Amino acid sequence: MIIDSLGLITLQQEGPPGCWGDGCAEASRYVTLLSLLGQPTDTINLSLFITPQGVVRYPQPPGFWGPGDTSGDQIAPLIAATSLTNPQLCQTVMAQLDNNDFRTGNGTLANPCLMAQMARAEGNMLQQLWDISILVQALIFKLPFAWNPNASINPNSWFISSAGQSSGYLNFINFLAFATAKKNSTIACWLAKKVISSEKAMTEVTAYFVPSEPNVEWMLNLYRQALPKIW
Repeated sequence: MIIDSLGLITLQQEGPPGCWGDGCAEASRYVTLLSLLGQPTDTINLSLFITPQGVVRYPQPPGFWGPGDTSGDQIAPLIAATSLTNPQLCQTVMAQLDNNDFRTGNGTLANPCLMAQMARAEGNMLQQLWDISILVQALIFKLPFAWNPNASINPNSWFISSAGQSSGYLNFINFLAFATAKKNSTIACWLAKKVISSEKAMTEVTAYFVPSEPNVEWMLNLYRQALPKIW
């Protein structure tokens, strides 16, 4: 995991184009944690992920990548990060979703957790309601099975074993970090943190990055600093 020539995060466990696939999400989650901890965020230009056609996974995607390949898992942390550091940019992202009937670039309808991010960015009075989705996410983590993120692409199995499915925890932490940074955590957020402990969250973050991704200690240290503040 490195900061690349554009000042964005590139994974090293595989070569292009896979190393850029989570570029938007990784950079956005990074900025959210930095903002929460009061550390500088001005070296990361999140506007590079936003085009007139929509959000892209990486500013210089391969030819077969574009806004049409971007999912809610990328857009949700981008909304958090831009809301905290560049509200005007955040409004652009949300307006694109609104103009696309609340569908992400890949055509998927915005899920409740993404709607919760938008509500928090807007200061929506229904935040308590939308945040129930975060609590539901925490409860789902407790189940022995999980939704298959690739089911819509290859619907051979709609559910898979939850063991080893650590990636979902990264955005779960991002949801809670955003709520903490905005100082408007709800009862649902509090309950979610009772269901999933900070120790469990850190274990899953570590499992996601280690041992497949080299040079991650700096990112793990950032999570170690942020989780006590969130929980």
